[in-house]
Amino acid sequence: MANQGKDEGASQEPSPEPLKWAAIPETAPEVAMSPDVDEQTREPAIIAPLRLTAPGIYGDVAEHDYHADPCPEPSLSRTVLKRLVDLSPRHAWAIHPRLGGMALSEDSNDEVSDAGTAAHASFLQGRSTIVALDFPDWRTNKAKAARAEVYADGLIPLLTKGYGHAMRMIDVLEDFRSRTGAFTKGQPEQTVIWREDTGIWCRARVDWLPDEPSAAPWDLKTTAGLATLPVWSRAAFDKAADIQDVFYCRGLEMVRGEPPERMRFAVIEQKPPFGIKVFSMAPQTREAADDDVRLGIRMWGDCLASRDWPTYSIEEEWVYPPAWISRAREERGAERKRLEQIAWSKESPLAVAMVESGDFGG
Repeated sequence: MANQGKDEGASQEPSPEPLKWAAIPETAPEVAMSPDVDEQTREPAIIAPLRLTAPGIYGDVAEHDYHADPCPEPSLSRTVLKRLVDLSPRHAWAIHPRLGGMALSEDSNDEVSDAGTAAHASFLQGRSTIVALDFPDWRTNKAKAARAEVYADGLIPLLTKGYGHAMRMIDVLEDFRSRTGAFTKGQPEQTVIWREDTGIWCRARVDWLPDEPSAAPWDLKTTAGLATLPVWSRAAFDKAADIQDVFYCRGLEMVRGEPPERMRFAVIEQKPPFGIKVFSMAPQTREAADDDVRLGIRMWGDCLASRDWPTYSIEEEWVYPPAWISRAREERGAERKRLEQIAWSKESPLAVAMVESGDFGG
């Protein structure tokens, strides 16, 4: 086969499509959405994407509409911001629903995790969103069809065992609410939309928003691990809870005109005895997260304006041993020196015994 030119047939990464943004009306907040059924044909209608046309707090935004990004322009969320500052603009572009469209999947085949998700929704909404289906698993077509039907009704299907598990979690959460007063005097799952001074749009979804603007917003986390400080703090940074705290409180201050207290995180274990602990970010943690949030907001605005979404630098980087490798090497070196001192010290009973036994040719 004849050689092709250098540029011919060369595989290049496709550039993001130019964005087409709706105009931003200077009017009161409104929600625009198409009906579910065409009134003429009675056939399912094509659903127009939800668009929230002004900053504010919206209590009737479905979860899937929130994750599809209902802002007038592609907006910055906590998850996108973390990818932006930790990885690269192209990684943020890739997972944005209105840009790259490759949303991060958090689907789970673990019935315990599914029960935790269901308990989270039911507790916050104050009504049961769970339907128990009597199947041993989801592998049969009948089970899959029944599960799809429940999802279509806006509810959460669980196997019988998982249903009982979720109900026990909800009981523990309700007891926590009654004992502490947490998750009271407010509204659940509120969508907050705001516009930064730079012109970019941002969004957040608050698990529990207090009626009092200065009060701390609450976030409910379920964990497959332990709700202890050493264990959950690692998960907190992996899931950008530090950024969530600062970013959400920033948005609430811009919309409400008053800064709230730092966010409270109620973390419940997904397995018995369903232990619960409350965490909040230390001042030093919030200060560092605020730097990341400010950087992410500036980067997002620059990338939107330039339509340029660079990925990693291709410059060579040196790989240094992580701290745990260095510690292990130091420990091994210290142990070798100790053994050498013991083995060759004539005053050591162990060395004398080894010499007399002929281990060292004495």
